[in-house]
Amino acid sequence: KIDVAAGTTPSDTNGHGTHTAGSIVGTGELSNGEIRGVAPGARLYVWQCVKSDGSMVFPSWQNLFHPDEENFPSYVHSASWGWGRTGFYTTICQEVDGWVWAHPECLGVFSAGNVKDISSAERVMDPSSAKNVLSVGATQNLHAGSSYEDYYRTIYPNTCYSYAWGWSTMKNPSAVAPFSLGGPCSDGRVKPDVVAPGSGVVSLKSSCATYDSLRTYSENENYVFNTGTSMSTPLVAGAAALAREWLVERRGFTNVFPTAALMKAILTGGAHDMSVDRDADCGGAAPNNHQGWGRIDLGETLYPSNRAVRLFDRVPFSQGSDVVFRVTVTNGAPLDVQLVWLD
Repeated sequence: KIDVAAGTTPSDTNGHGTHTAGSIVGTGELSNGEIRGVAPGARLYVWQCVKSDGSMVFPSWQNLFHPDEENFPSYVHSASWGWGRTGFYTTICQEVDGWVWAHPECLGVFSAGNVKDISSAERVMDPSSAKNVLSVGATQNLHAGSSYEDYYRTIYPNTCYSYAWGWSTMKNPSAVAPFSLGGPCSDGRVKPDVVAPGSGVVSLKSSCATYDSLRTYSENENYVFNTGTSMSTPLVAGAAALAREWLVERRGFTNVFPTAALMKAILTGGAHDMSVDRDADCGGAAPNNHQGWGRIDLGETLYPSNRAVRLFDRVPFSQGSDVVFRVTVTNGAPLDVQLVWLD
């Protein structure tokens, strides 16, 4: 379903929204099933918030996050947008956190943002710097082609030629993309929370938008390349939708739905620490302010090799009280604990 903010039309003349939507729910119909979104069976409610002049206008938080609670309940919000690149805890961060606190079953997945000039002190943008959201950075991607790299150089020249980690070929999936904004936040918190492929991502092409010829996917004209944390964010949102489906259908979260805190714990706790990979370029061992807790890995998150997952949600507590969990670890297996709360 598509809804429009004041001063906009349903047509996607920019192409950004169509591309990100395809990464979540694209069925692959135009590519014989080859190019699909992460969660092709999910339902998507789209807000068109971009005016013809490129400016953005937003409805209320209630409408943006929960547009039609009765007929179209929404539990994962994919947001490939943001504002100031400062890492500060701003008023909008406070508003988003307050909204999630009041609606704890809704996970906001926000882009960390793209660096424009490495000579400036740019950090993760808001509201990705909020506490109760999942902030997403970008990794390099095996799909990036040479022609698209040339295009990328034209839109981010300062980044490509001057970035401290170098341009390389943008084809190392265990390296953080050079444009991906990091932390720490101004109060010291680690950001982004996770990363996912964001360089040269192939997804749906809007029929209402115009594109540079270098962006068209040579093997299928219905698809285009795009780059940025805007592209990695919907991949994580799609993964979150699948994880939530797993919680409801396989782990019994039916009467009381899983909270955003549990969703964030699952996705960050099961992420792959890229620092163990060959030729990794990710800022060192996770968590850190380049890769966060690592690259999303749903397989190892939901069904880890030779290990089990225990889940605790909506844990009651009070000021000054203790909550104790007893866990028995056998066969010398490693124990990982991920604690997440809504602030």
